[in-house]
Amino acid sequence: MKERTKDAAQLFIFTHNFGFFRQVQDWFCHLNGQKARFYMLTVLNSTNRTAVIGRLDPLLEKFGSEYHYLFKQVFDEVHRDSKPAALAEYYALPNLARRLLESFLAFRYPGIPKNLRKKIDRVPLELNKRIRILKFVHTYSHGDKIDDPGHDLSLLAETPQVLKEVLELIKAEDGQHYERMVELVSTPEAAT
Repeated sequence: MKERTKDAAQLFIFTHNFGFFRQVQDWFCHLNGQKARFYMLTVLNSTNRTAVIGRLDPLLEKFGSEYHYLFKQVFDEVHRDSKPAALAEYYALPNLARRLLESFLAFRYPGIPKNLRKKIDRVPLELNKRIRILKFVHTYSHGDKIDDPGHDLSLLAETPQVLKEVLELIKAEDGQHYERMVELVSTPEAAT
């Protein structure tokens, strides 16, 4: 890609893959005398599929980890003043929560590969909360079967409470880490 685009006057690269984004960001940050700008699409309304393009979230620009960004998204949703009017606004959140948990717990329990249930079971959080979190992320972050009997769309209304419990899980597992993350995502430069 670098070779094919080396003479381009202007280049647009679109991706949803964070690893690839980091490679592109690193590539452009090391170009001599050229200015790179990074943007992101923010969904305004998932019901009628509207989005806006805006500057890249400061946490994605500042840190080399998607984890910071995911934590901020879940934290902001839990602390949102008004709740979405439609369940459709919650659709992306179970996947964000799952990716946040997988990242956090992969670091905490590196000896348990790709088994979210076993990792969550080690966290000192009430059993009912651990079960609800696991069911929530398993049911709503897999889009291969909408007609699955366990896929009750009205349960998406529990999203704010489950996201709150995801943060409780992180805090129960590592309170010091949780407090530092809250401090980080609550700074003015972390605002989108």
